[in-house]
Amino acid sequence: MEKNKSTLLSFLEMDLRNISSEARNKLLNIKEASERGILYIKYLQEQSPTPEILMQNLKSKSDEILKPFLIALESKNQKMISLAISSVLKLISHSAISSSSIPSILSRMQLLIDVGSDESIQLKVLQGLLVLITTIPDIHDEELSQLLVLCFRLHGSKNTSIQSTSSATLPQIIRIIFDRVSVEMDTCNKEILSSPVTTKLVNSKSSENVTLSNINQDDSSNKTDSITTPTPPTPTPPTPTPTPTSTPTTTTNEETTGTTTPTTGTGTDETTTKTTEPTETKTTDSQTPPLKSSPSTNVLQQHQQHHHNKNKPWSNLKPSAKDAYLLLQDLCYITGGDSPEWLPHTTTISRASGLDFIEMIISVHYDIFFKLEEFKNLLKDKICPLLIKSFKFKMDFYHTVRLIRVITQFISKFSSIMVTESDVLLTRTIKMMDLDQPIWTQILALESFRTYSEDPNLLRLFFKNYDKDNNSAKIFETMTIAIGKYVQSLYGLDSSHFILVQTSKNRLLDLLWQSEVPTIKESYIISVCTECINGIVNAVSKINNPDNSAEQYSDLEIFTQMANSCWVSILGGISMLLGKTNDEALIQMVLKSLQSFTNTCGDLHLSAPRDALLTCLCKTTTLPSFELLNSTTNITASTINNNNNNNSNNTNNTLNINNNITNINTNTSTNTNSINNSEQQQQQQFQSPSNSTTSSSSSSIISNQSSNITTPQQSNTPSNSLTPQQLSQNSKDGQIILNTMEEKLSNFYPTTKNILSVKILFNIAHCMGSLLDESWILVLETLETWNRFLESFLKKKENSNQSSANGGTGNTSTNGSSGGMKGGDINVPSNLSIINNNENTSSPKETSSPRTIGSSEVPILMNSMDNLFKSSSQLDLRSCQYLLEALGKLCTQSFNLKSFNSTPNMFGISKLRDTALANLYRIDTIWPLISDHIIDAGNHRNPLFRKYSVEFLNSIIKSTISLQQSQQLLQLQKEKLLLQQQDNESLNSSSSGNDDNDQSSETNSNTASPISATVSSTATTTTNLSSINPQFIENYEFEKELLELDKNQIQLEFFTTLEELSFSTSNDTKEKVLESINSILSTSGQSLTTSWPIILSILLRMSKGNEKRFISLSFSSLELICNEFLSNLTPECLALTIELIESFVSQKADINISLTGSSGLLTDLTYFLANENSIKTSKYQVSDGRAIDPVKESHSQCKFTKTLNSRIRPSISEQSPFFTERNKSLIDRMWLCSFNSMKTLCIDARPAIRNGVVVSLFQILTTYFHLFEKELLDVILWSILFPLIQEIKSFSEKADQERIDSDLGGGVMLLVHHSRNTAQKQWDETQVLSIGGMVRIFKTFFEQLFALPTFDAAWSTLLNHLQTESKSSSKEVSLTSLSFIHEIVNTSTIIDPTHPQLGESIWECLLHLSPKLFDPQNSVPKSLSVYIKVFTDLFNKTRPQLNHQQMNRALEIIFPMGLFIGDSSTVLSNPQTHAIQLIKSLPPISLDIFPSVISILLKYISIGINMLPSFTPSSNCDFIFPVQTPITKDLVYYSTITEQSIELVYELFSHSSTTDEMRSLVFEDIIKVLGASMLTKYQKYHSTIWKLSVSNLIKLLPSGLLAINIDSNHLNDIKRNIIWTELIDSIQTFILHERPNHQISPEKRLEEDQYDIDLINAISKEMVGFSGIKVERVSIIRDRLVEILQEGSVLSAQGREKVAQSCYRNMFSICSTTNALNPESIEIAKVVLPVVLKRCKDVLQRFVIDERQSGSYPLPRYRLSEISFILKEIFELELQTGVYQPLNNSTSIIKPDCKRPHLLELYTILCDCICTSEKEIKELLKNIFLIVSKEFLNL
Repeated sequence: MEKNKSTLLSFLEMDLRNISSEARNKLLNIKEASERGILYIKYLQEQSPTPEILMQNLKSKSDEILKPFLIALESKNQKMISLAISSVLKLISHSAISSSSIPSILSRMQLLIDVGSDESIQLKVLQGLLVLITTIPDIHDEELSQLLVLCFRLHGSKNTSIQSTSSATLPQIIRIIFDRVSVEMDTCNKEILSSPVTTKLVNSKSSENVTLSNINQDDSSNKTDSITTPTPPTPTPPTPTPTPTSTPTTTTNEETTGTTTPTTGTGTDETTTKTTEPTETKTTDSQTPPLKSSPSTNVLQQHQQHHHNKNKPWSNLKPSAKDAYLLLQDLCYITGGDSPEWLPHTTTISRASGLDFIEMIISVHYDIFFKLEEFKNLLKDKICPLLIKSFKFKMDFYHTVRLIRVITQFISKFSSIMVTESDVLLTRTIKMMDLDQPIWTQILALESFRTYSEDPNLLRLFFKNYDKDNNSAKIFETMTIAIGKYVQSLYGLDSSHFILVQTSKNRLLDLLWQSEVPTIKESYIISVCTECINGIVNAVSKINNPDNSAEQYSDLEIFTQMANSCWVSILGGISMLLGKTNDEALIQMVLKSLQSFTNTCGDLHLSAPRDALLTCLCKTTTLPSFELLNSTTNITASTINNNNNNNSNNTNNTLNINNNITNINTNTSTNTNSINNSEQQQQQQFQSPSNSTTSSSSSSIISNQSSNITTPQQSNTPSNSLTPQQLSQNSKDGQIILNTMEEKLSNFYPTTKNILSVKILFNIAHCMGSLLDESWILVLETLETWNRFLESFLKKKENSNQSSANGGTGNTSTNGSSGGMKGGDINVPSNLSIINNNENTSSPKETSSPRTIGSSEVPILMNSMDNLFKSSSQLDLRSCQYLLEALGKLCTQSFNLKSFNSTPNMFGISKLRDTALANLYRIDTIWPLISDHIIDAGNHRNPLFRKYSVEFLNSIIKSTISLQQSQQLLQLQKEKLLLQQQDNESLNSSSSGNDDNDQSSETNSNTASPISATVSSTATTTTNLSSINPQFIENYEFEKELLELDKNQIQLEFFTTLEELSFSTSNDTKEKVLESINSILSTSGQSLTTSWPIILSILLRMSKGNEKRFISLSFSSLELICNEFLSNLTPECLALTIELIESFVSQKADINISLTGSSGLLTDLTYFLANENSIKTSKYQVSDGRAIDPVKESHSQCKFTKTLNSRIRPSISEQSPFFTERNKSLIDRMWLCSFNSMKTLCIDARPAIRNGVVVSLFQILTTYFHLFEKELLDVILWSILFPLIQEIKSFSEKADQERIDSDLGGGVMLLVHHSRNTAQKQWDETQVLSIGGMVRIFKTFFEQLFALPTFDAAWSTLLNHLQTESKSSSKEVSLTSLSFIHEIVNTSTIIDPTHPQLGESIWECLLHLSPKLFDPQNSVPKSLSVYIKVFTDLFNKTRPQLNHQQMNRALEIIFPMGLFIGDSSTVLSNPQTHAIQLIKSLPPISLDIFPSVISILLKYISIGINMLPSFTPSSNCDFIFPVQTPITKDLVYYSTITEQSIELVYELFSHSSTTDEMRSLVFEDIIKVLGASMLTKYQKYHSTIWKLSVSNLIKLLPSGLLAINIDSNHLNDIKRNIIWTELIDSIQTFILHERPNHQISPEKRLEEDQYDIDLINAISKEMVGFSGIKVERVSIIRDRLVEILQEGSVLSAQGREKVAQSCYRNMFSICSTTNALNPESIEIAKVVLPVVLKRCKDVLQRFVIDERQSGSYPLPRYRLSEISFILKEIFELELQTGVYQPLNNSTSIIKPDCKRPHLLELYTILCDCICTSEKEIKELLKNIFLIVSKEFLNL
């Protein structure tokens, strides 16, 4: 603090020095004053030891310190002014000036403003004014007036910155002034309360509230006049209470000042505290007589009189209150264009600013007006006249919005004390809603009304002050009428504008800165109107305002009067909004208002408004599809008997009024707009009706939280439809068929509006059931419409079986064909909630998007509807009678339809039944209201009503069975309780209880729980005796007849009646009978006894018809019987059930049923028989020889029901094994009945059926084969299976081969695949299945069948069928038959050494099949492939046991396999592959089989090369080849098998297991065939056969020549000579054959020559050099071999140089490789050497001659090459002694050990060659001559 004070003085001193410096010598007075001020400051600092003293001294000397600053402010120097004003502000802010200085400061500030100082200085002035009034609280009167004038002047400045700053400053100053009043009042109150006088007053009157005005002034009475208000104009929507914020507003050019006036507002939505008016001022409007003059004239006269009153009204006020009073009064004067009294007359502000200031004052400081009477009078005398006068000014948006804000605050805050004035202002506001007014004025008025509607107490205050007791003002009624009419005037808007928006952010009342009219969206208008209606409804509802209603208004009739006065207008607005809008949020808000208003009217017993509101709601719930259906089907209206529809006068009046109101609400089709989803969890609850209570409180029906629904955007769909009354009227004589209606309904979906509306309707019906009375008819007609839609929706969406759905639940109440359909079996309590009614209906903050009905929504709605009638048990008797009367009217309307084909209304009678079942505890009282309608329904001409009579019979049957069981339990319980009361011994009572419990457990396996008042009588669940309430037993009386009737007999009577209904000529009745049977079986099947034969007979008769729907329904019952009740049937009934299954499978109407029966039911039946077969004590393990017709027996026992003997009642067939096999046991008869039926079904005309039965038959046989005795098996084989196969074969042979399409039954044709598009193909499939099943039986149960005495015959028959079918023209049959043979072959138990006859029979079968299958013209590749597999497997399994003959039989099958060519010339066919593989697998091969195997391969080769003459095996082979068929394909297709055979011949020939003897047997044949195949080189050059032949021949030669050289019985020298000759001829022909002229590369030629070279090498190595040849003339053989080599040596000229060289080389090699130890080699060399030398001489001589003749031209390359090669070989040749035979003239020269004697013989010709010019030859000759010189000349 000390630092701050010293800083202040330092700043002041510095500013003074700056001012003194600035003044210099020009302004001496300022300079002197500044210097004196500096001295004062220094003096004060020296004299003030503490900061407190310093401030006191500073304040006392402030005038001296201020003086230089004030003088400086008078100067024109801006710098000095700025320094001075800053210092003055510092002093003011530190409270360092005295009050006496304030006028001087204000005068200087005024001077600164007057002279037009700089902007910064004026801003500092404005700042100083705010600081001045803030820091100095003692400014009053003239000083305050002067300060305010300065602010007003700055506020009117044209400078934007100054204007903006003043706009923020001036409201703060005004607020400070009025805040001081509140502080002043609080201070005064504390002083008064602490004074002795006040203490005594408080002690004496502690209950009274004492205020400042009660003590300081006299009591004054507020006299208000009753003002007659004219009829209000059309209303506009309300808006929320505005929340002003500091927002600048710009004055328009029309303002007198022409300045920009920013204003600062404060929040006006603050909660108004409840204040108590002074009791002296309270008066009632009823005590004031009405005046004839207009209210505005009276008020103005009063204000003028008061204005001229000389008494000052503020004389008794405190200073601050006086200042505030005078300021507010002058604000009113200035705003109204008058001169102020307190402020200077020249003070002006804009009208807009004045209104802003007044609004701020009355909204923030409204409590002052209640506490101070002067301010209260100011409201009446100044503010209210100003507001009335303001209407005379030009009504532009800028000023009107402020005027309405002030009026709204005025009425909201002070309507309780300003009754007459509020009347005038409300009337003016209502007139603003006239349709001829601008739209923005209407919206402003609406927003004002919205503010009022947010306060229910305020609206009730309006009604109390202006409407109650026939007051002529009628403000509340007029306002609601205006709003309602205005809402209806919006009908012309497009529906897309009817959405709910957030009005709190878009209020026109908040747009203070707008000078022009803003754009107003239609959706905003709709939202404001809706919120106004919502607020009015909340005000009327006493449920929403329980506290206020009880405390403030002792007369509760005010709610009734308010409802009566406003319901017409509210209904009109609600109806229009519901008709136009598609926005979910808006719909929810409107519907909540409608519900709340309806509940209120019902609670107040206002029948006319209640009925009208319900009619509007029902109209909204009506689905859009009904209007379309009515328009497209030309429904004509007809009159109804008025005597059956008498309503009260109130209801009629209501309907008339509602029709007048809603006539304008014709809905148009709209496109649903996507809006943000509103996440609201609203649970408005009401109390459900009871017998003694009519008021509504919290109960619930549907939770909005679970209603997750979306509505699809629908274009061009009407958003409303006919009213329920019109719909009911139009539907009476319509021509709409039920199925057509439901089909069309399923294509439509309810809108969000429909869904939300029906939820509200459900809630009203549940919670207001005791208040609806005559209005029940409206509710029920609407629910009937929704019931039809929901059923259609469920039929389209649900795929589950209804019978299975009802089978597991106890509550199986059905509601007719068109009414009461269960939606998901969800047990929803009767008390659920849809909306929380304790919450005021307020607008949601977000809009919601369209929704479409979902699958989860349907069960909720359906259960809500069901629970509505089930909960009728909670209604009192009177209300229940109203409900039943309404349902009766619905029934009568539906019965009175004149058109036979019209859509019947089953809703009434179905819900009548539900209501009756729910009220069983008082059925005696309400039965007269029910019985007549049941009778009318049973005799009605409409088929649906006739069907419903069957449903009643169904209910009776099930209820009777349930009651009989329940009564037995209850009787036991009553006996138990009586015993407990009489017997005091606990042991005995406990024992008795246990006995009873044991007895109940034995007899109660299918009993039902006791019937309560709210549970359906059809429930069939077991219960424990101890859980039954004894009090309930005492109070509930049962029918004695039910206890006396025999259970078996009553069932017989009931079902005989049901059978008579099934004979009806009406198909619908038959259908309902079948449904009833199914329902009874589902719920009470375990309790049926004597009724089984009748039920089965009915089903059998229905199955023999051709009606698909009957068959489908009957089959459902049959499925239940087979699945659950077979154990309940007698043997006779079981046989009848088998007949029934056969009938259903054979029916042609529905193939799906036939398929299901053929698989599922037959399986279930046989499973049951198998179980009974395994139980030794079963009732079927009897052989009594009896066979009774159960149907005839049942009808003979019927006593009461009249039946016609002429009726045809089908039963068990006389040809059934049940009758024909009486000597067998019952279980065997049942099996035979089942198999006999299957046999019949296996030849059904439909392939799918017969195939399925065939599969089922053999599956069942396979599964239960072990259960059958030998006798039964024998009967099954020869009476069922083999006859079945023969019959199927017969049908297959007779079947047509024309293309067909499959008939599925019922006119349905199926396009069939090409593999099944003829009848024969379809029968082929059946044939395959039957034979396959038979084979599997023999495979699986071979041991059992083998033990049968007739097995051999059965086996032979089976193989005969397989062999015959394998040759079938049908590829499928043939293939599968072979596959079955394959399965048999692979069955180890059949192909076993212990059963050789079985294998032999299969071999014979395969041998007979071979010619057919390998016929190229008729063979099928797939069948052939399977046949090969069969043969291969059988051959592998039986080979060890095969003898020579059997092996030849196997080869007979293998041989054609190799000749079966495929489509490819490079790949073996499948049979060829298997043939090669089989032959490869043969080794080791026996001697007797080997020639046959090789002959087969050689036969393949000969065929492949087209060998001529054809190959014929030698005598060593005993295999007989079949006659060869001519070859039709090119030989290239045989090349692959030929090549494989060549390779395989060598492989087998060289196999280790092959002996030389075996080789010798086939070598000749091999040589023949291979020799022929080698020549294919010159026939088919590109084939590789000749190459393989050459290669393999070379490989065969060593072992083959050795083999034939061994002595054996079948070989001799002549035979060997033949073989050698054949071999040499083949080789010679191949080598010396002229080469074909092919254009190939040299490399290819060399490759081909290599084969010749290899063969020449083989001749030289294996043949020429072979020693010990056992032939007659060996020399001839060797000469021929040398001849081949010699002839080969001359092939150079043909381009085969390599071949020729190979011949030379081999001849020279033979001569040079002799062995002295082997004389035979020398002999061979002696033969070869002369030949080779002669050949060399010839070549050399020809060379010498040709070279000489060629001259300078060289010889060909091959000649030179040949010469060079010969010279090299001659040079390298060395002979063994004895090889060379010298000539006569050279004997002396050649030495005995000479190695090269041949050189001497060639010497002469070699010398001739010396003249050659070839260097290589010269070099070779040189070397040769060197050797000669060495060998012979010794050089």
